[in-house]
Amino acid sequence: AAEHYLAKGEPRQAIHYFLQGSELDRATELLEEQVESIAHEGLWETLEGWLQQIPAERLATRPKLLLYLSWVHQLRGRNDEAIQVLNRAMAACADQGQQGLEAQALMRRSVSLRYKGAHQLAVRDARRALALARTHGTALDQADAHSHLGTAYAQQGKFLPAEKEFRAALAGYQQLGNLFHLSDIHKRLGTVYSNLGEPAKAITHFELARQGWQKLGNQQELAVTLNNMAYLYFRQGQYDLAEPLAREAIALDEALGFVRNGAYAWDTLGHILGNQGDYAGALEACQKSLDLARQCMETHQVSLGLINLSEVYRLSGT
Repeated sequence: AAEHYLAKGEPRQAIHYFLQGSELDRATELLEEQVESIAHEGLWETLEGWLQQIPAERLATRPKLLLYLSWVHQLRGRNDEAIQVLNRAMAACADQGQQGLEAQALMRRSVSLRYKGAHQLAVRDARRALALARTHGTALDQADAHSHLGTAYAQQGKFLPAEKEFRAALAGYQQLGNLFHLSDIHKRLGTVYSNLGEPAKAITHFELARQGWQKLGNQQELAVTLNNMAYLYFRQGQYDLAEPLAREAIALDEALGFVRNGAYAWDTLGHILGNQGDYAGALEACQKSLDLARQCMETHQVSLGLINLSEVYRLSGT
């Protein structure tokens, strides 16, 4: 069956049947070819299921697959596991002389370090990734490294340096014409302009990101962008626009099982409801956000969640 689907030009069906038939060499090789497009479409549950069927000793020699396995862990809020996987990926890259892939692993480790609140270490890894990408990586690797460095700066509140890095990334992605990366960088620029007090620019970039995710069918990234838009509208006092976007983001996150994203979306809803005087709803949303943040050990959001809960209690007089 696997060869039949491969001949028909349906490699993902072929992967499924190669795994069912325990033809692990064929399955692993084909999955390496398909893993990037699978990730870009947001098919993380499918990818996670397939990776779980490949023995650990076989994955240990496949740094590209380890890279995407770490991404799955990050989306599930398992950042310690992600870092462990990335350390193994970087060791395999060093053994195999794959410096470009090592740069990508450094970028992903920067992500987990940011999630854990280790922002200086995240900047360090992003800078190392950019240096490695410039000497050994592709044009895409270099644009990605600028994006990751910009994100690390943004997490430190350094929005002007972040904008500079994101603009460099945007220029690279525009030359490559990759819709996934263009959508991602528009999302990040929207966040920066939101924090710089330029809401019109922010909405323009968020809308471009939303359109891109919808074309790609990437529900996970669509949920993130919807929440970003909701929070921006909340800050402008446009609660009628903010609330449905936040609820749509929550529905997507819950359907997909994305704990970290859900923590942020519930937090946004808590802000919206609290500012409209719905304190019971706000307390429920803030508690849900806090519980999810603790579940995925998102230290920054845990701190914010505790502050937000205290503020709602204060406003409600309880």
